[in-house]
Amino acid sequence: MDILLIFAHPNPKSFCGALKDSFIDGV
Repeated sequence: MDILLIFAHPNPKSFCGALKDSFIDGV
């Protein structure tokens, strides 16, 4: 679900932040 939120944010900063959060949650 978090991945969808990442793509929903066009802001590079939000993308990086969400990506890190999703990676941590996934691990």
